[in-house]
Amino acid sequence: MGLDYSIITFVRKEKIEDSLNWLNQNSIGDDRITLRLDNEKYVDFLGHYFNEKSQKIENEKIFYDIDDLDFSTSLIFDIDPEIFLSFYNPYSGSPIEDFKKHFEDWYLGNGKISIGSFDSTINKHKDFDVYTFSFTAVTTSMSVMLHESLSVKNWIHEFSKVSDSIVTFIDLESSGDKILYYKGEKVEILVKDEKRNIKLEDLENLEENHLYEYYKLTEFYYQ
Repeated sequence: MGLDYSIITFVRKEKIEDSLNWLNQNSIGDDRITLRLDNEKYVDFLGHYFNEKSQKIENEKIFYDIDDLDFSTSLIFDIDPEIFLSFYNPYSGSPIEDFKKHFEDWYLGNGKISIGSFDSTINKHKDFDVYTFSFTAVTTSMSVMLHESLSVKNWIHEFSKVSDSIVTFIDLESSGDKILYYKGEKVEILVKDEKRNIKLEDLENLEENHLYEYYKLTEFYYQ
């Protein structure tokens, strides 16, 4: 089985518009939809495909419910060595030619490159007025890139700052969660797999109690 690492961030409802506007500038897709927010504002949004909860109005796709949105998108990063490695396949019959083709297809100029597609979701948290954004790599090489690339880390920090994210982490599957942004601060904290399911009532006397917001928001994932 390959790796399917994910970027996951939790954003308060009142910051959703900022999150979507930033993503619109830092992701790319073949399709465009319009999202109607609870404040009755409309935000255009890009992706490769979207779920089928859309309605056609004047030939435009308008989504009235973003509480459970599934889509695919490519994310725009600054190029670094780990990103190069993510699309180099030494086992290809023509690795150099394939690398050149992928680079030409994905390079956007000015040191920027689009990487994808990421299987992505926006979901309303079941207990709080908070939304979860997730971007899941679809290959092992993309997953390694998420874990090791400084450019990806910078992308996460910028997105989290604009969104005023409560917590942002990379889900490393059985290796745990690597928290990179927590309550307004850049951090790097690894929560090992066996520590993911600590119950809130048990946190007070544990060293992990400084991660209360992380455990509160992820509780229904891991328990």
